[in-house]
Amino acid sequence: MARRVRVFRAPDMALWALVPAVLAAILAAAPAAAMESQADFMFEMLGPTTCAFPPAEFDLDQYRQLVADNPDLPLTRGTMQGGISSGIAGGTGYGDDGRGSYMVGMQGILLDQSEEVTVLCVILAHIGAKEPGPVSGAIFGEEHIDASQSGDFLGVFKLVRAGEGDQSDTYATGTVSGGSLTLDELESDVVAGSLLLEGSYTPVGTKGVMPLSVNVAIPRAENVLEPVWTLERK
Repeated sequence: MARRVRVFRAPDMALWALVPAVLAAILAAAPAAAMESQADFMFEMLGPTTCAFPPAEFDLDQYRQLVADNPDLPLTRGTMQGGISSGIAGGTGYGDDGRGSYMVGMQGILLDQSEEVTVLCVILAHIGAKEPGPVSGAIFGEEHIDASQSGDFLGVFKLVRAGEGDQSDTYATGTVSGGSLTLDELESDVVAGSLLLEGSYTPVGTKGVMPLSVNVAIPRAENVLEPVWTLERK
């Protein structure tokens, strides 16, 4: 079956595609001890564009200036605090399978880092069927997913930096401890709202655990792909 892909690109900037279509799957929430880690699995199964890195010709200084000079561009904007404190600007994608299941993916470039480009990648999978009207749900990490309810979200994230060639490398793995996603507008073609994500991250090759708090506003924009994963409470 052909896949319908709709990608938002802000004017005159290389904003990458978000949230690819995936095979339908059902994850029954279970006690944390019985679950294997889902973060790597979710990023792998959802494909590379859930955490795509800017192309080699991407200029971080120009991007910072573009963001500063164009406050009306429909970019996901906000801050990241904790082990790294930085402004964030990027994009948010929305995938709807047309039967009530959906996912939200956010990618944001850290604006206040060194010249090395760092990207925060977040995947939020809705649990249960979508209800009419605005949406607001708590975000749970894998370790506490058994405490979630229908209408909440399973969240995973990681930080990536440039690797060899056009590839990116995982700079740090993430652990979600809480948060919330509010979608003031959620239609077949648009998504708008806000995201608060709490957790910690561990740089690859280290044992250090750094706190993380992300707060971003999601503007109204078209960012749609389908179908998506299905998560159901059992």
